[in-house]
Amino acid sequence: MPTPPALAAYLATQQPKEQVPARTRVPELARLSPHGLKATLGGGAAGVVALWGAQVRPSAGLDALFATAAHLTGLLAGYGVLVMLLLMARVPAIEHGIGADRLARWHGRGGRHVLTLCLAHMGFALCGYAAHTGTDLFSAVRDLLGYGGIAAAALGTALLVAVGVTSPRTVRGRVPHETWRAVHLLAYSAAAPPAPDRSPAAGTSDVAQLSRH
Repeated sequence: MPTPPALAAYLATQQPKEQVPARTRVPELARLSPHGLKATLGGGAAGVVALWGAQVRPSAGLDALFATAAHLTGLLAGYGVLVMLLLMARVPAIEHGIGADRLARWHGRGGRHVLTLCLAHMGFALCGYAAHTGTDLFSAVRDLLGYGGIAAAALGTALLVAVGVTSPRTVRGRVPHETWRAVHLLAYSAAAPPAPDRSPAAGTSDVAQLSRH
């Protein structure tokens, strides 16, 4: 005997409804915006300059001017190397907020600035030593490379130069990827703090101490 329509509709309303599990809310990952990262890195650079300003000793001597300039560029170069490592460290908050492609572009542009600071630091330190001791630049290079810390810093700078030379697309396409990667990884050793070298970059008193050896 068929079930009357009214009874069938009533029975349908009495059937237990299927329980739909509640959705679990997944918390969003923290993201750092490009503006926020630039502000943070800019604040760090300003702090480095403030540290240099707190230690600088005013002097009109040519050797002292070179020494203080070497100190500032050295501090900024060291900070820049750490920034370059941070940009490519794949930190989730940074990578998700900015994007890997943009970080790679920033890394490439920033690397050129860091290399410029390293070369400027080396040049200022060399000129400061030569001016203080009254020697020519070639003699100053020979004397300064006799200090282990300075020799290690020169090697690190050479590695950074190698990275800078092999990084442009026109050159990188002609260099085997394994070679380029090996040079890039070796350059990370330049980020390791060297032993105290008592170089002119540390201040005018260090220039005087070197000249007495």
